[in-house]
Amino acid sequence: MQTAILKYVLKACIRDRLIISLLVATVVAVSLSVFIGSSAVTEQDQFVMVFIASSLRYLYVIGITLFIAFYCIRMKDTRELDFLLTRPVTRVQYVLSHGLIFLLLALFFSGIVTGLLSGIFYKKFGISFLIWGFSFFGELLIVTYLAYFFSMVLKSVVTAALSSLAFYTFSKIIGQILGIVHDPLTGGDRPFLSGMMEGISLVVPRLDLFTQNEWLLYGAGGNESQIFLVLFVQTALFGSVLIAATCIDLLRRDF
Repeated sequence: MQTAILKYVLKACIRDRLIISLLVATVVAVSLSVFIGSSAVTEQDQFVMVFIASSLRYLYVIGITLFIAFYCIRMKDTRELDFLLTRPVTRVQYVLSHGLIFLLLALFFSGIVTGLLSGIFYKKFGISFLIWGFSFFGELLIVTYLAYFFSMVLKSVVTAALSSLAFYTFSKIIGQILGIVHDPLTGGDRPFLSGMMEGISLVVPRLDLFTQNEWLLYGAGGNESQIFLVLFVQTALFGSVLIAATCIDLLRRDF
């Protein structure tokens, strides 16, 4: 049954032209990054690298979020979800199968971006590029599972996509928020606010720790193993929580 669902998702990717659209957008993003970076007076290579890494990261996050939102909402609107659940597959197996397929998509897209960066800046290639690539895979996987959860729970493409992107944005700036509330000049005199944000940070993925451009520019500073461990734990923990939440929602739903 996993093979059938895999073929179904691949057909959806082809139908929505996900891969082709992202590849074309990748070429455009790289070209614009090179053009903008070439205007820098000094350290042009560093500017180009940062522009490429940042633009491709947001491009693939937005692209895969929109694809999953449209894919899941369309399945519910056309009753394809009801049909698939009549097949010899449990609801948990259905969610886990999609989780595996979305993991492969995240691995594929993160591999493209990492390979592209490594090929363009091969003279600076090092273990830090692999760390960045793994962190991008983790970030993309969490966003993918997040979009899958919201798309299964909500009934509108717009609300599912916006909720996913809003949660992603909040997860990317949670580190800056914690820094502000702990700064004595800005928020240090508000212990309630500090405690509240610390509590929220425990249940929100710290995506601000992922895909740090300084790894590409200056390396990981000899902390590769610690960084890898933090990234792995964050990805495994929140990925599992999101898949479990999706399973619980589907089990409680009546068709």
